[in-house]
Amino acid sequence: MESIEMDVYEIKIKLYLLKDIKIEETQTYLAYFIDSVMVKDNMFLGIHETNQYKFYTFDSLYPLAKNGVYQKDNSYMFRIRTLDYQLAQYLYDTLAKNRTKEFQGLTAEVKIIKPKLIKKIYTLTPVILKTEQGYWKNSIKTEDFEKRLKTNLIKKYKDITGEEINEDFQLYYQINFKNKVPVSRKYKGIKLLGDMIELEIAENDNAQKLAFLAIGSGLLEMNARGFGFVNYIYY
Repeated sequence: MESIEMDVYEIKIKLYLLKDIKIEETQTYLAYFIDSVMVKDNMFLGIHETNQYKFYTFDSLYPLAKNGVYQKDNSYMFRIRTLDYQLAQYLYDTLAKNRTKEFQGLTAEVKIIKPKLIKKIYTLTPVILKTEQGYWKNSIKTEDFEKRLKTNLIKKYKDITGEEINEDFQLYYQINFKNKVPVSRKYKGIKLLGDMIELEIAENDNAQKLAFLAIGSGLLEMNARGFGFVNYIYY
């Protein structure tokens, strides 16, 4: 594990809600809350506007909504993770003071997650895999889903490190789908269907590198919109 030369920065933001928010709309509003400070800085405006891997992701509000609605005039937390130190510093400096129609930032805390041997990662927000037919189970097999999951991480790893990884290795011992029916979320008025998954990570070096990358940047697609955020269990 010593060969991994990256840290993950986790920023925990406390928010005050200025309106009621339905659980399925939360990611849209949180993405806008983050975007609204990104567009004020030329360095991060470029990241926001290009179609490149963003290398940050975020979870949803907690404590979890009762009856599917986060309540106005209550405080909640959410976490952003990134592999980019400068972005972490910028978000830490700006989000606690930020205000949108939905949220007033209150406080920010930051911690550094260091690589250790990872036993398991599991999603806290749905993973999204888009196909021409919409939800992936309508058009591709589970083995194709698994291949896309792995390939996506390998591409992200190359993008951030410049290092090529040969695909011929075991990423995980087991994948578990935790949802019986697709998990529905809205983004910009469009209903997205995703899945909650759990991966028991293999102990080889490549698998561990990619699992750590996933902790910092998410699994599969739309990570900077708050999808594919994972939690982790170390050995």
